[in-house]
Amino acid sequence: MQRTLKKVKGISPLAYIQQVRITKAMFYLVTSNKNIIDIGIDIGIPNPTYFITFFKKKTGLTPTDYRKKTTDEEIQTLD
Repeated sequence: MQRTLKKVKGISPLAYIQQVRITKAMFYLVTSNKNIIDIGIDIGIPNPTYFITFFKKKTGLTPTDYRKKTTDEEIQTLD
């Protein structure tokens, strides 16, 4: 399976899972009012400290900062 995924997606299974988790977390942060703990649980990272660290490592922002940034950008777009 690892070789197949690497051939098809060009990334390791772990990198693929991390990519899916980040994408889902970003979606939830923008489209829902769920708190950070619940989003972490929903994407399979129940430890809030690890989720925040993981998210920041992958995106450069904490989940709270990402939510705030995307909300601010939406408001500016509406103006």
